Amino acid sequence: MIIEIRRYRLHPGKREAFIDIFERVNRPALRDAGMLVFGPMRDLEDPDVVHWMRAFATLSDRERIKDDFYDGPVWLK
Repeated sequence: MIIEIRRYRLHPGKREAFIDIFERVNRPALRDAGMLVFGPMRDLEDPDVVHWMRAFATLSDRERIKDDFYDGPVWLK
């Protein structure tokens, strides 16, 4: 399994809005594309940072799934 740990620094005060959009839009779209998604998780020391992870069965799955997702309607919108 391939796991990516992602760390996003957000505009000050925008973390909760980001998490709301992530939960409503991004998580379902990422899962529909074939990714396992963990998070988002709030950084306990920085109120403007969010962590999350995505997982793929293999490196080749990672490339294919990412290509399909980033060329797809949710990301392009």
